Amino acid sequence: MARISASQSVLHRHRSMLSHYVALTFPRKPASLLDPLPEPTNDGDGARFKSALRWLLSEKGALQALPSSDSRDADHRLDRLIKDIQFEIQRYEQFKEDVWDQEKLAAGLYGLGIDDLATGPLIIDPAVDASLRRKKLEPFILAALLFVTVLHALAASNRLTAQYGLTAFQVMLFGAFMYCNISHGQPRALSDNQLDLLATIPDDI
Repeated sequence: MARISASQSVLHRHRSMLSHYVALTFPRKPASLLDPLPEPTNDGDGARFKSALRWLLSEKGALQALPSSDSRDADHRLDRLIKDIQFEIQRYEQFKEDVWDQEKLAAGLYGLGIDDLATGPLIIDPAVDASLRRKKLEPFILAALLFVTVLHALAASNRLTAQYGLTAFQVMLFGAFMYCNISHGQPRALSDNQLDLLATIPDDI
């Protein structure tokens, strides 16, 4: 029982790690969508992240090798602990994949890079009623930005879903900014300030 309790204590510490911002970097940038996931570097939180994952993998194997005890309760706690550790291993592995996918997104491999958005194809019908002006869009842009702050608050509980939401808002705001610019006779491109705002949405605003 003491062995199980000690393991549960360490597991709790490693479990809380992903509840906070974790900075992972990789030894190279992705070159294609099929580029395999490399191991993170030791920069930032990389060393601590990899150490925690090694402990989870090692501890799972050690606990599985323990013989059955005469206590039914102890065996039940052991089985539960092994399942909890396996769940954390999956969380850590998924987190690495999510960060690698963000690297692919930042590299423009999904076709949503900021440079591509600034000069990419325009999906605006020139015959659209020009009565829809910037002032009518401003409240919706503000609402989108406020909702982005809400997604950031929820990112710790479901990072992948929050990232999808932030990327969707990035695309929506690109269209809103472009429409506002064209409605006022400005160039068919985003201003420097608009590009800066779009670039910060996946991180913070």
